[in-house]
Amino acid sequence: MLSLEANFHREDHSHIEIAMALDTQVKGGTKPLELAERLSKSSAWVYNYLRLMDLLPELQEKMHPSTPPRELLRFVIALKIAQLPKEKQMAAYRFVTEGDHSLPERAHEVTKYVESNTTTRQKGRPHDAKKRLERFVSRARGEMLLFGDMSTEKFNRAMQSLSEKDRTAMQAGLADLQDKLSKLIVRFGEFMQVE
Repeated sequence: MLSLEANFHREDHSHIEIAMALDTQVKGGTKPLELAERLSKSSAWVYNYLRLMDLLPELQEKMHPSTPPRELLRFVIALKIAQLPKEKQMAAYRFVTEGDHSLPERAHEVTKYVESNTTTRQKGRPHDAKKRLERFVSRARGEMLLFGDMSTEKFNRAMQSLSEKDRTAMQAGLADLQDKLSKLIVRFGEFMQVE
């Protein structure tokens, strides 16, 4: 872990190298939230990099900076493709690398491709929903613990560094999150009563 922390802030690491280093730490027993804290990153950042490990090895290689620009698999697109089952990933990669689209256009196209190729899969495989729910609860709980344990002084400094507009937007986002979490808790409680 110390070598990861010491070498982490060098700027010449590729996305896949970061993902592999994080994956090694997780497989060694370090929790993703602990990695986030030690590296001064969000848990979402850590989980996004770990998601890259769901890519086919051939696609992981396409993320290396020495890959020709036309074949290079960009981070934002790789995250989308990693959501697909492995047997559909290469087709998705080919889909987004064909043609002369800009990066935002390709990201939009891969989003549509992933959505059209995962809807039936998620309906047909309930364990995918289970896995997503478990990840959500784990990440949300971790983030809540991280912020819940933050000292008042540190929280106030963080809030003071934001503009009034950003604080207002954050407050609205938290209210929306509270509403959605309340609904999820009610649905969970209703389910538990049925069981």
